[in-house]
Amino acid sequence: MTSSRKQLRRSSQPGQAIVLIAFAMVGLIAFMVLAIDGGKYYSNRRVTQNAADVSSLAGLYTYYHVSGGNNDCAVLAKIIQVAEINSIPDSDTTNSTGACTTGAAMTNTNVNAYWINSTGQYLGDSGNSGCGLNTVVTASASETLPACAKISLSTSSSNTPSSATGILVRITYPYTTFIGHFIGQKNLQAQADGIALESVSTTTYDGAQYGTWLGGGATCNDSTNPALSMSQDSHPANNTDLGQTMVNGTAYAGDHVNRINDTQPTGTSVVVTGNTDSNFSSALDNSTFSNTPVPTSPFPRDMYFGGDNTDSSKLIRASFFRPEAGVSGVDDASSYKNSSGTTKSITGAVALSGSSPNNLIFTQWKGAAPSVRPANFYHYIKMSSGDAGDAGDALAQMISDGARGVFYIDGPIDIKNSTDSWTSGIGVSVISTSQVRLLNNNNTLGNAGVWAYNIAVMSDYTPPSTTPSSQCATTNGSANPAITAVGNQWSWPYGYLYAPNGLFTTSSNWSNAGGHVQGPVVAYSFANGGLSESNNFHFGTCQALPDGTASTCGQQPSFTINLNQ
Repeated sequence: MTSSRKQLRRSSQPGQAIVLIAFAMVGLIAFMVLAIDGGKYYSNRRVTQNAADVSSLAGLYTYYHVSGGNNDCAVLAKIIQVAEINSIPDSDTTNSTGACTTGAAMTNTNVNAYWINSTGQYLGDSGNSGCGLNTVVTASASETLPACAKISLSTSSSNTPSSATGILVRITYPYTTFIGHFIGQKNLQAQADGIALESVSTTTYDGAQYGTWLGGGATCNDSTNPALSMSQDSHPANNTDLGQTMVNGTAYAGDHVNRINDTQPTGTSVVVTGNTDSNFSSALDNSTFSNTPVPTSPFPRDMYFGGDNTDSSKLIRASFFRPEAGVSGVDDASSYKNSSGTTKSITGAVALSGSSPNNLIFTQWKGAAPSVRPANFYHYIKMSSGDAGDAGDALAQMISDGARGVFYIDGPIDIKNSTDSWTSGIGVSVISTSQVRLLNNNNTLGNAGVWAYNIAVMSDYTPPSTTPSSQCATTNGSANPAITAVGNQWSWPYGYLYAPNGLFTTSSNWSNAGGHVQGPVVAYSFANGGLSESNNFHFGTCQALPDGTASTCGQQPSFTINLNQ
């Protein structure tokens, strides 16, 4: 009896094991599907995301920075090419070459691109039907992106939404499963979106805290040819506030200086790398004096393109601002639009023509998104007679008509007094290839902001001779300066006053209000003279701008394409 029960118990165990194994196999297969096909999905998803990111970046770069790339077709061709290079399969048999063409090379149903604005909204492209140009379009609840916002095959830049600042690329990656087809999932696809946005950022560099920075160096480094003279032509510069000061060379006070930096905060430093006369250090008030070795660069990084003062070729020059003919948003004195949109002209003005291979700062402005760059910003003035007074009259008329921004003066200019303030709106930056004279100008000169490197007045004038007597703060040099300020009262530039190759000289300027240059003076040398008025000069260190906006001295624009996933 007992033996038969044991036999029955043993004979029932093999059947139970088969059932358990069957259930275990189902789970095992499920884990195999998850491990193999799930791993394949995540691998393809990563490939898809990488391709979407890099192709969106390539498309936006093509649009803003590649010659001939500011149209849908060129952008789309580059997006498709980069996606295919990054392992996205072509939906036909012809890969994109990256150039705008027709036929199969421009077709890949796995790659779709859309124009977006800075907040990620889709924008209508007139190369498609269904919505107007620049119209903000929303995606449907099913995540189907709006077809009318697609980057089309149009070769006309007028079909591209002008308010677009970015591109969204949606990529799908179809693939066949390894085990999933046994459970009805033979074909799957990975999908990813890549977004590239262009934005403007600013960076503050080491020159921002300086009121005066002179780069004369070895050229202006003796008592006869100083980098700084505080008693130009026997006119004493009384009660002068230089602010934080760097003089690369010698400094000369003379016999007439009363006080230097008397209203500056205690501890303001005045650094002179060369020698000084006996009166210089004794005239300092509230400032420490020191001698240091000549710095690596004669100018602050602010004054180098992109802030790179390791490359002397990047020192900002007037040619960097030169506008090009035929670019939207550029006026010249021969035909310009006033603030009401009326086209006007100035007799004797030469029309802008051609382009310059060195206009690096202008090129950045031109290449940036229309929504972040100021419009009608660049202006060109050149007079057929070459007369500095005529150029000044043209400048005054354009400003009076409401023009603001960068004024590129191809030649010398006399900036004279007018009834129009230069501070309203975006401000004015005067960039001259030659000499600039500020004559009896009682208005406040603003600056056009980071797009103009916060320069209020720039002279790129280089004396015919580069000898010390021509470039330094000497009596001989003062007859041939880059920037001259004579007879000015009350109002001086907000922003940089910049003469990288020559002398800045002052004489007979006065004010009992103490308001003068409200931004740094950056020049090769400085001959400072005036009348015996109190607070004769005050060189501010990036004070608030006259329109109430925050100080932007020492900030430059850097243009970057930010990748957001």
